[in-house]
Amino acid sequence: MNHSERTEALDLLYNSPMAMHPPALKSLEAHVAALGVAQCVRRSTGPTGRTAGQVAVLPLYGIITQHENVITQHFGGTSTEKWGQAFDNLIASPQIGAVVIDVDSPGGEVYGIPELADKVFKARGSKPIVAVSNAEMFSAAYWVASAADEVVVTPSGQTGSIGVFSLHVDYSGALEQAGEKPTFISAGERKVWGNPFEPLTEESKAMIQGEVDTYYNQFVAAVAKHRGATSKQVRGGYGQGSLATAKESVTLGLADRVATLDDTIRRWQSGRKSAEREDARAAAEKREAQVQGWEAEARANKPKRPALSPQEREKQLRKWEVEVG
Repeated sequence: MNHSERTEALDLLYNSPMAMHPPALKSLEAHVAALGVAQCVRRSTGPTGRTAGQVAVLPLYGIITQHENVITQHFGGTSTEKWGQAFDNLIASPQIGAVVIDVDSPGGEVYGIPELADKVFKARGSKPIVAVSNAEMFSAAYWVASAADEVVVTPSGQTGSIGVFSLHVDYSGALEQAGEKPTFISAGERKVWGNPFEPLTEESKAMIQGEVDTYYNQFVAAVAKHRGATSKQVRGGYGQGSLATAKESVTLGLADRVATLDDTIRRWQSGRKSAEREDARAAAEKREAQVQGWEAEARANKPKRPALSPQEREKQLRKWEVEVG
């Protein structure tokens, strides 16, 4: 990576709205700035999926960007442009009965993500689409994966990091020490707001914050739509940037089940009907566990209350289900 490529990479990291788990940005920044980065191997950003019977496995790995750029060329990752093309081909193929998205990504830039997530969401109903956190499904990666029919988390996996940020770096002090003083000659009051060669003004910060808020609102609304919730529920619950373990993801509503990638592939290899029977059995077990929990809570609150008849139990269950939404 030469000097101009390093400058381009840092510019992408610092001056774009990002839907990424923040520690991943720090790690990537360190790699870009490292002296030995020239020895990095150039990697393809095209999906290299596989098939298992009629089940297609489509990877969503690494940093996500809209197009190939200097970051993906040197460090790998996923281009939403190329990934979307591969996804379209699998949905259109009569040889493919189900699509499993193998996700291991900290997220990436916002550009192209809403469009890609919408593409996945609109493909629902054409054939089963299942996204598996294997083992990171963070930020922009979750934005896309949440659009699948089902979200699965491997036992050691995590989901979440719902949020957007933008990073401003002020180089004015370093330039002053180097004896350099850049001067912009511009037209348009806001044209050079937020530039890295001078301290960030309150007006510039407000402008950038407005942009970040806009993308965050889009993110929250999309997840709410995909997961059958409301924006208020997402924003007030798991939508504040934190991570969730596998079991927590299911409990919070970020995911539907805990299972490995291989288990998920096998479940759909046996066909839609078999998978649906397993889903129905799992749903019945979950419902029964909820009933037992509600009954235990009712007994704790009213210990002298007699046992409910089957008819009363079903009536009370419907009432509880309405109350919990």
